Amino acid sequence: MNTDPEHRGLKRQQYGRRILIVGSLILIIGTATLALIRVPIHNGTGNDFWMIAMGMRLDGVECEATIPSNCSGNIYIPEDPNDHEWLGYTRAHYRGETLFRVSAGEAAVLLEDVVARLDSLGPGDRHALLLRGILDEWSYSGEPSVDSARELAAALKKIRTSCVYRDDIDERIKCCTYMALEDRELSERYRQARWYWAAVAFECFYLTWLLRFIVHPLRHGGALRWAVHVGLFPLLFLLPVYLGYSAVTFTAAFPRGGGVLYPFFLVICSGGRMTAIDKTILSYLPQVLEPLSTPIGPWFTMTGKGLPGPTTPLRVGFIAAVAVSIIRLIHVNRINWLRDPGRK
Repeated sequence: MNTDPEHRGLKRQQYGRRILIVGSLILIIGTATLALIRVPIHNGTGNDFWMIAMGMRLDGVECEATIPSNCSGNIYIPEDPNDHEWLGYTRAHYRGETLFRVSAGEAAVLLEDVVARLDSLGPGDRHALLLRGILDEWSYSGEPSVDSARELAAALKKIRTSCVYRDDIDERIKCCTYMALEDRELSERYRQARWYWAAVAFECFYLTWLLRFIVHPLRHGGALRWAVHVGLFPLLFLLPVYLGYSAVTFTAAFPRGGGVLYPFFLVICSGGRMTAIDKTILSYLPQVLEPLSTPIGPWFTMTGKGLPGPTTPLRVGFIAAVAVSIIRLIHVNRINWLRDPGRK
């Protein structure tokens, strides 16, 4: 065994450089690959858009009698003139909603089918009558167009948000308030989804920086540096969550929600607990990274998986730092003994 300090230092630097290069490539490639899969907005279809808008299927088949049903969701009509060429909608599930977007031209192609479906509604509940009444107010030239599709979608959405099918005035007010909040949140979700590229860039940078941080003592290592880097790593690893990034990972909604590759690493930290001190600390931390995580939307049921509070990584880091210091001390003493066996 070569006990020369300079030789051992060079070997450590070589190992550290290799780990950093290979690890960084794996993290960047993994993040870029998952970024193509975990996109916040999926490609939708015109048929599904009108099904969500009307609350019924175009082919006349009844929606599933489940909560939420396959016809449950909301539609989004962009107000920005630069976004008039597409329409958005959501599909509801138990733990949030999935965002979709569809070309307004594709939705316009189905206008004849939508008109036929609305025209086929006979006497029924008030909601069906309101849908049928749209045809009397909507000026349709008979030629499918993007503007006609947007106008019809807006009329259908107005029925949903006005809650006119509610008889009780108090229930109608509550319904309208909820719908207004839901629409505001939906608009915010689509706005935040545009920053998905920033989330991908952030994870590539932060994960590679974390790897560099923990590998640094291997390249330029002393006992104190090892203790500091290992001791701070648990807190730095969870810091983005404490600043609002991908916190939904610690709920039953995972793997849905914000984030790309980072949330899959966070899973190993599930099952923690939050003390009163932790809650106080978090209340003072600004949620500066929250805009990078697209919200999951309204959910029917949700359970938590236990987000560890800030004191937990501090405790773990302290224990790890002490353990590393002891191991480092034993290693140095062993090297010194090998270099001079007669030394006490």
